[in-house]
Amino acid sequence: MREIFVIAICILFLIYCNSPESTAVWPDKNPRIEVIKINSKESLNINTSEIFDKAQFIKLESNEDNLMGDIVKLIVADNHYYILCSNGLFIFNEDGSYINKISRTTTNEIRSFTDFHVDTVRNTITIYDNKGRQFVETDMHGKTIDNWFVDLDGYSSQRINDDLFAIYIGASYYNKRANHKLNFVNKKGEIVFKCFPINEHETSFMHFGDLNNFSSNNSSIKFLYSFNDTIYAIKERKIIPELCFDFGSEKVPLSILSSHYKDVMHFYETLKSTNYSFRINGLVEGDQHLIFSYANGLKIVHGVFSKKSKSLKLINQYIDDLSFDGSEITPNFLNLPRSHYHSEYYSFIDSHDFIQRVESIKQKESWLSFSKRHPDITQIFQETTVRDNPIIFRFQMKDF
Repeated sequence: MREIFVIAICILFLIYCNSPESTAVWPDKNPRIEVIKINSKESLNINTSEIFDKAQFIKLESNEDNLMGDIVKLIVADNHYYILCSNGLFIFNEDGSYINKISRTTTNEIRSFTDFHVDTVRNTITIYDNKGRQFVETDMHGKTIDNWFVDLDGYSSQRINDDLFAIYIGASYYNKRANHKLNFVNKKGEIVFKCFPINEHETSFMHFGDLNNFSSNNSSIKFLYSFNDTIYAIKERKIIPELCFDFGSEKVPLSILSSHYKDVMHFYETLKSTNYSFRINGLVEGDQHLIFSYANGLKIVHGVFSKKSKSLKLINQYIDDLSFDGSEITPNFLNLPRSHYHSEYYSFIDSHDFIQRVESIKQKESWLSFSKRHPDITQIFQETTVRDNPIIFRFQMKDF
């Protein structure tokens, strides 16, 4: 059965990436594709102490000049936090102290902060602006160094090399040359490589801005998008299917995907009313683990896959016995890890949620006892207001 599943993936990939309009390279007639079987009935309530190690909260400095909007992306590099938000790009030291921000005020050329990439060797930041249909390269203070135009309105981007960037545009396009979901462009703005043709049927409803479409770890770059249950490795001009999620009987049937919908909300609400599993989202790759989420009807399930043991843990509910003495935390798309750096993972907790969690503990037990066991959490609690920037949760994963 596994062999049939893998062969089906390979056939689909050949259709997607070897059309006359695509220049994708099929590297191997029999690629070794790893399959992760998912059964949502096996999802469990898990104590955080079973999977997390060396957990720490880091308060980000908050003042009137650096309050962040909705968080889009986090890159941890060179002991700094680079946080892309709806209102700009914010840079903090490892201890949470504020350095500076790049916004439309500091960089007039940028209309939309869509995605970004950090070059710690050259000390530059490259920002993808989908409304301006351009890339803007700046120094660490937002001073423009270079910019180049690309006629693509995408959801996300990834630097491949100095002259090649990947842009994921989803299932809608206005530029007939960009009729593929994944496009690779050079600094001349030319599309030099494209993959995954857009099905006209999907253009009315398949519009999802994922948490991330690209995940990089060391020199490895992975690509994933909603409603395609395959993770691809990007190697220059090669797209290689590397891992598949097999939902078995939970997989959304073709009859649902091929039906007509008024818009994306109509489609998504239809799926949520079923017991099917769908939309792998928020993939983060570390040295030893893959962390992701997916939807199963109305609920969100987190998954942690061990590369070493090939074991999978599906998480229905977290029991936080590490930091908040057994508080229950429901998985969602936003409390996934957002970045990986060296051996550590990074996620966010909203300041309001952080305060509420501590307040709930104060009602259950002696505050003195808790504060002695968790002086770091106590200090952050005493210094935090609901208007403050979110708090970073940094942790390592245990082997299993």
